[in-house]
Amino acid sequence: WFPDKDSIISKRKINLLNILKLSKLRIMINLTPKPIPVRTSAPVTIFRDILSKSKQMVSEWGGQMYFVYLPAFQRYSTGNEHENRDFAMQTAIELDIPIIDIHKEVFDPHPDPFSLFPLKMTGGHYNAEGYKLVAETIEKRLEADGYVSIKSKK
Repeated sequence: WFPDKDSIISKRKINLLNILKLSKLRIMINLTPKPIPVRTSAPVTIFRDILSKSKQMVSEWGGQMYFVYLPAFQRYSTGNEHENRDFAMQTAIELDIPIIDIHKEVFDPHPDPFSLFPLKMTGGHYNAEGYKLVAETIEKRLEADGYVSIKSKK
């Protein structure tokens, strides 16, 4: 297989851009840019409106909405919470939406949180064991709140 001309040019542009931005040097001396937390009012308002309208819609058909916090791999690889976690959790609290904190319930007590990700690496998803523990945690909470009866499934 031989790469086409456009992909070679594209790769060279990316490499040149990385050189001009001194990307590798910035990584070596820990000067990589940090994501900017949500500070503008538009995303904050939109997020709050979506949660509020969702809660209202679920309530109209007699349901109960839960806010399930699913931590990302970076939470464990860097030791830092996501920059918008507190805002999201606080918004759910203010809207009186019950929270299921998967970090607190599953990952924090787990002896090896990395083992709940595919190949103990990032990727945006959990592995089968990770999803199993998440599902069991949600099911346990729903049963405790009287919405699901685990006994009726057996």
